[in-house]
Amino acid sequence: MIIILPLTDNNISVFDTVRALDPAADDTVIAVSDGYGRPAACPHDVIWLENRLPRGKGSAVKTAFSYIQDHGLQDAELLIWMDGHIPEENLLPQIRELFTAAPAAIITGGLPERYKQVNPLRKAGYFLTRYAFAFASGIRMQDVCPAFLACSASRIPQLLALSGDGQGYITHLLVWAAQQKIPLIETQLCPAAVFPKPPPVFAGFWSAYAPLLLYVGSSFTSFLAEYIIFLIMVAATRRFEAQELMLTINTVSARVLSSVLNFFLNRCVVFKHKDAIGPAIVKYGTVMLLVLVLHVLFMQLMVSVIGIPEAVAFPISECVLFAAGGVLQRIFVFPQDKGPRKE
Repeated sequence: MIIILPLTDNNISVFDTVRALDPAADDTVIAVSDGYGRPAACPHDVIWLENRLPRGKGSAVKTAFSYIQDHGLQDAELLIWMDGHIPEENLLPQIRELFTAAPAAIITGGLPERYKQVNPLRKAGYFLTRYAFAFASGIRMQDVCPAFLACSASRIPQLLALSGDGQGYITHLLVWAAQQKIPLIETQLCPAAVFPKPPPVFAGFWSAYAPLLLYVGSSFTSFLAEYIIFLIMVAATRRFEAQELMLTINTVSARVLSSVLNFFLNRCVVFKHKDAIGPAIVKYGTVMLLVLVLHVLFMQLMVSVIGIPEAVAFPISECVLFAAGGVLQRIFVFPQDKGPRKE
């Protein structure tokens, strides 16, 4: 097994970490200092690498990947042990057993117990990050800042190509795995594991939220196109007498045209869905038909019953139905693989 220790804090004890892991004689341990220099106590059989400037955990991990490729290190298993804590005993044998049972999986070790004593602000950030990650990847994980990550060493070229330098790299890796439908196995560590300082639950926050922001951008672009089309059609049909019928026709026409734009933006940019386009169009059409019916009814209520002007009622209806459309698309139109297995 190749064991990587990305060190982003000069208070981390490499000696204690390696001793607790207790690697076998044929295991390779690579420690990467992210701009902090070599510690006083370091086992002599550890390969020591350094980043001249601190660039983050992801950068340290990729430095180790580059070294492995450049020096032709061969092994079947890879373990990335995150900094900031000392592992529990007998962890490596447990990971090897999981590898034997699921060699194609990516295994993560979570420790949600560590968040129970944090202040409300950090706890809120942790939960927001979890649900942002769930939207980004299509799966739910208990801990999106895992204590360790393990997978086949044959994946190193793919992992090296992923972007990100800090904790965002780990988040990107997990989202990528979900999008590639690589099995994820999430284990729970012993609560007695030692963490010298609270984990950075906000690290990688924006990386996890990127797909959500893309969805907002896609929806806003489609909304602008629909709104402009709707106003143009309202102005063009103002002279007709059957205004309630015209309102329905204008609302439906603007929605159909903007939905075509929204579908391709969500498929190609937001959810990066690569399955057959035919079933996706049918599912998307069904979801949009449901949302459209609600949109028309809501518009009729506000304009014909309450008396709100069309130009004001339209964006109100869009905002109300925005979240419902996103959830339905994630579940039914552009689904990801099912959630990670838990051991």
